Amino acid sequence: MTTSTTTTFVVVTLKWNKQKFALRIEIGEKVSTFMETVREATGVPAARQKLLASKRWKGQLRSDSVLEESTIGGLDALNVTLIGSAETLATKPASSTTKFVEDMSPEDLVSVERQRAQNAMADREGMIEALQLLPHHRDDRKQEVFQYNQLVSGLPQRQIEQDLKHGQKKQSSEEGEGPTIALQGKVAMQLGLELRRAYINDLAVLEDGTCVSVLDDGHVQLWKNAAQQHDVVHQGLVREGGVDSVVALRRRRGSDAPSFATAGRGSIQ
Repeated sequence: MTTSTTTTFVVVTLKWNKQKFALRIEIGEKVSTFMETVREATGVPAARQKLLASKRWKGQLRSDSVLEESTIGGLDALNVTLIGSAETLATKPASSTTKFVEDMSPEDLVSVERQRAQNAMADREGMIEALQLLPHHRDDRKQEVFQYNQLVSGLPQRQIEQDLKHGQKKQSSEEGEGPTIALQGKVAMQLGLELRRAYINDLAVLEDGTCVSVLDDGHVQLWKNAAQQHDVVHQGLVREGGVDSVVALRRRRGSDAPSFATAGRGSIQ
């Protein structure tokens, strides 16, 4: 009698540094094996890899665990975000030249800032876009609630980071219990004027983590990295009234800008 075994694969879309890689997971293989596949595709060493899939597992995968159906939350196609910096080749000192900030183009400055954030994110717990600054700007040396700017006040960045790490460790150690979030129940941050004569009618979180609030005075506000990014007025068919609701939309194909729609004042925009 002959027996046959069927190998089960899960299709994986790996997102890293604005790039996408089509990979697959073989059910039953070790996480370390998959991490080696990721290294071959991206150049990010296993020691620097942080593999996140918020809708399928909590935190990051342990390299010594096994990729079972229960581990990855089912057999459906999987979207995984990789955080970590790739290996770089050392350059000879003789051929290197000093480049001053004043001599760098806007594109170079954006690239350097993105790389610094990517490197710093490798050993950080996560990124709540509306509340947290970029990882390499979180050491604010504050000890208590303070005012970030005219519109934002809240817990220090370092405390938010520590609370997230504490919550993740506690959740991992308490098997069989529900998710534990150290920030739950805390007023982590206040966004907007406390005494503004307007109420928030609705909130939405966009694909890039930006928080959108719509008010009963017609204003639409976008919040990211502990600061207000935009404040515009919903131009409807009538001038009076507020914005009733906001809905996050999928990004348009080929666009990096997040999309959303607002409804109020007799129109949808």
